[in-house]
Amino acid sequence: MSPQSRVQGLLEQGLYYYGLGEVKKAIELWREVLSLDPGNETAREYIEIETGRPPEVKPAQRPAPEEILEPDAEVTEKLPDAPVLADDFLEGQRLLQHEDWSQVIKEFEAAHRFDPANPLYWTHVELARAGLIKSVIERAGGIHAVISLKVPLTELIGRKDFTQEEGFVLSLVSGETSLMDVISLSPIPRFQTYQIIRMLLDDGLLKTQRKGR
Repeated sequence: MSPQSRVQGLLEQGLYYYGLGEVKKAIELWREVLSLDPGNETAREYIEIETGRPPEVKPAQRPAPEEILEPDAEVTEKLPDAPVLADDFLEGQRLLQHEDWSQVIKEFEAAHRFDPANPLYWTHVELARAGLIKSVIERAGGIHAVISLKVPLTELIGRKDFTQEEGFVLSLVSGETSLMDVISLSPIPRFQTYQIIRMLLDDGLLKTQRKGR
């Protein structure tokens, strides 16, 4: 088995355990990936999303050929046959490395609709949602950062391309409310509010400022 195949096998085993809710075991396997391949962005992203901090990578130790060929056989025997993963899931996994959160979520949700009985797909929807929320908070400069509109609200509310939910969120942005305030006061689900704020940031309609500045 090539080193690349071993790394991919460990990634998938980690995903399997993550789907079962055995997060610690999953993280152990992803850390093993990084010990073999310190530049593996997929494993790094999984760990950082789950733990909230970048993983510490130990210096890679090149395994002997026999260590590459044999250990996976033992681990594989302890696991049920790995299911064939949906193409949507594989595409979401690829996009995860680029932090294209909105598209990643769409791909994982499509995989979940394809096979709702597979817990792996829904746990990845949750994983990607956590990534999107984290990215919004970082982009805003923190959960307590004040957000305001770059253009008058009256120019935005009447736009036909805004949904009712987006209008609700816009109406909460006063220039004095923090990101946390908007999330707390929003009448729509928390994650959807984060999605809308992300969209407004991407469209250049919001600006942020840390409190005290």
